[in-house]
Amino acid sequence: MAPRDVDAMARAAEVLLAAGASRGAMVLYRRLLDEHTADAAFNRDVIRALMSMTLPIASRAPTLVAVGSRETFAAKGAARQLVRALPDARGVVAPDLGHVWNLQDAALFTAMIRAWVHARPLPERLRPLAR
Repeated sequence: MAPRDVDAMARAAEVLLAAGASRGAMVLYRRLLDEHTADAAFNRDVIRALMSMTLPIASRAPTLVAVGSRETFAAKGAARQLVRALPDARGVVAPDLGHVWNLQDAALFTAMIRAWVHARPLPERLRPLAR
């Protein structure tokens, strides 16, 4: 797939998501990921970039790190890295949801954000992120 095709698919997925057509956007997004999944060099570059992040370890701000259970290995690893690096971070996993879980289960995402902002217990469906 040519880079311009990848860019076009990503833009199309963003337009569909903005319009509320999450199923169509997810189909395009999955196709985009599937095209790159076979590209080992691409995957290595993404993982290397995620794992070499410079993290603000001096931060003492309460930080919520949330990831879907069906997220990629690299994204879950980056989430764990953030939780380990930030002293006041808490990591959670949204079960049975993927990369855009905030759109896949907007009610759960909204409840999580409201609970976090108001210092209330997070929704019971969320599971702790293993460090």
